[in-house]
Amino acid sequence: MKFFKISNFIFQFFKTIKSKIFYFLEKKGLYLAVHNNSYKPDVQFEGVKLPVGFSADVSVHRYFYDRLGPPYGSCKKNTSTYTNEDTELYKETLKLGRYSRRICLEICLQSFFILPKCNCTDPAIPALNRTHYLCHTPQEIKCIDNVRNDLDSTDLSVFCDHECPVDCYKIDYLYDINLTDYPTEYYFNTIVQQSNIKDLFDNTTITYEKFKESLLLVNVFYKDLSYTLLEEIPSKHLSDILGEIGGQIGLFLGVSVLTLFEPLEFFIEVIYKLINSSNRKSRTVVSGFMDGKSKSFTDSRDPRLNEKIKTPAIKIEDLA
Repeated sequence: MKFFKISNFIFQFFKTIKSKIFYFLEKKGLYLAVHNNSYKPDVQFEGVKLPVGFSADVSVHRYFYDRLGPPYGSCKKNTSTYTNEDTELYKETLKLGRYSRRICLEICLQSFFILPKCNCTDPAIPALNRTHYLCHTPQEIKCIDNVRNDLDSTDLSVFCDHECPVDCYKIDYLYDINLTDYPTEYYFNTIVQQSNIKDLFDNTTITYEKFKESLLLVNVFYKDLSYTLLEEIPSKHLSDILGEIGGQIGLFLGVSVLTLFEPLEFFIEVIYKLINSSNRKSRTVVSGFMDGKSKSFTDSRDPRLNEKIKTPAIKIEDLA
């Protein structure tokens, strides 16, 4: 295959196959994958198919996915390494070079469905065990098609979702493809005489049909310069949950945190008053009449008795 770059994102592909195996191919075209420059995708599973004989206008829109990991969700934050707690399919997918959930699901499909039912493996899916027999007969290929038709995406997610975790952070592109017939006979007659075009066909007679079956024009562009961010945020924090629990208890039981501390406050106040009253006790001197001397005594029953009692004064006067 050869291509000519017309502009930054417009390419013209010439797909010429010299071998007779060309006549036994099921489809003619190419896979196209638009991806972030931080990784190299597997276009067979992550790309779109474009047929020859058409001009394909591929508009893309960029999506950013930012999901929450544990304890809010089950996505995996770091998909560049694995630990002992990770599943075997995740480890095997990562060993292929880079983790892709789409490839992991394909490997899960082959391990749990295609291999047990067809006794062979799909050549299009990366092989984990080189000793497994590859499906190649018409009956075996039909068996693979039957397995894929029996399982839809929902069933596959139920069986393989726990084996293939979702990336917490991911950049994806949504495709919108428009196809138009290409090239016209006028354009064919214009460029067929060019020397670089003749070299692609080994100087054989170039017919319009043969030329059309070998040519594909691809125009890739952004649908718009905006992007879509899908971000997950916690609907409730721990403080919100505790506040709601306290509110429900107060609503149905009439109990609050202050109510729980009121008995403790009561006992502390009683103990404080007992200690304070014992510290206020004092000794009081009272004068008596025993032997003309005063005698001291105290009485704690009545505070008024604790005051000092003085000897009364008696005055006698003559009547004369």
